[in-house]
Amino acid sequence: MYTSRPATAPIDTMIPLRFRMSRARRDTALAAVSGLAFALSFPNPSYGLISWVALVALLVSTWEATVAKAARLFFLAGTLAHLILLRWALVQTYYAGAWVVFGVVGLATYYGLHWAAIGAVWSWIRRKHPAFCLPAIFGLLWMASETLQTSRSLLLSMPSHLAY
Repeated sequence: MYTSRPATAPIDTMIPLRFRMSRARRDTALAAVSGLAFALSFPNPSYGLISWVALVALLVSTWEATVAKAARLFFLAGTLAHLILLRWALVQTYYAGAWVVFGVVGLATYYGLHWAAIGAVWSWIRRKHPAFCLPAIFGLLWMASETLQTSRSLLLSMPSHLAY
């Protein structure tokens, strides 16, 4: 006879032991999947809904994280996404040599730092002022970061950043 688990059992007890992940690995995997999904949402406008899934996965992975951990996870997702999005620059290795790879990695890291700043500020707001933890606040943070990235006052600004 089949007996089901009680409805109050935590989800972790329903997963066999060999398939369980630590919370840190799960959050890192969610951040990596978020970065990949965010990059995959850009080749074609019809894939734009993937970016929402990526964003939700990233926010879920950082929901209970400290400020430093949220910054690390956002950095991972942002750097991974930009490494994929900047792959077009690798075509220049034929003309400029392998130095282009260092430039692409450096630029992806730079943009990953913008994502890390968003994650740190969002986590700080969520911890210190939970009443302001609204999607609109996150949207304003994201928009401010995008505006800062396209600002000509920065050393590494990319004016066409919004139009990958």
